[in-house]
Amino acid sequence: MPSTSSAISPAMADERTFPLLIALGANLRRRCADGTGTSPAETLRIALQELATGGLVVEAASTIYRTPPIGGPESQPPYANQVIAGRFSGSPADALDLLMEIERRFGRERTGAVRHAPRTLDLDLLDFAGRVLPDSATWHRAADGEMPDAPLILPHPRMHQRAFVLVPLAEIRADWLHPVLAVSACDLLKALDPTDRAAIHPWPMTSGKA
Repeated sequence: MPSTSSAISPAMADERTFPLLIALGANLRRRCADGTGTSPAETLRIALQELATGGLVVEAASTIYRTPPIGGPESQPPYANQVIAGRFSGSPADALDLLMEIERRFGRERTGAVRHAPRTLDLDLLDFAGRVLPDSATWHRAADGEMPDAPLILPHPRMHQRAFVLVPLAEIRADWLHPVLAVSACDLLKALDPTDRAAIHPWPMTSGKA
């Protein structure tokens, strides 16, 4: 069952905050300064706390799912993926800065040398208050596979094509409406190839820990 803010963040949303959706992913073990490490699923749980510390009010968090990697080097490990819904008092750019700073602290290196490379943590801003940024034309270009020169494109231009995003999103916000396509998360998920949907499973639990 998806969790709620009462179990994650004590902060309360008000009229000055904006709703947003964030996708979390990891498929590499995170190395800590003391020589220990965390599994991808454990990394997502810690990142969730970091988001709350950074000012995000977490309202709902999906199950953590085990998902196959898409593209990138062969034989890379499966991903732990999750989607959260929350509220934030800053701008979309502020939210993006927070996500990138947390990624950096978790050892993420955005070199761009290898697309879809394995990563210790990936935080993607999926939606911010239903805004379309920088504009609809740029969004459509990005959704078609181009790489426009824009620091932030919203909604995320490929989220509607990805089972590893839509499965957890539909779990917590099935009625969320795509700002450009005007289709709900539930219906976007139904439109995907059944094989893609069937490849998404809850992250296995072992001895009480993932």
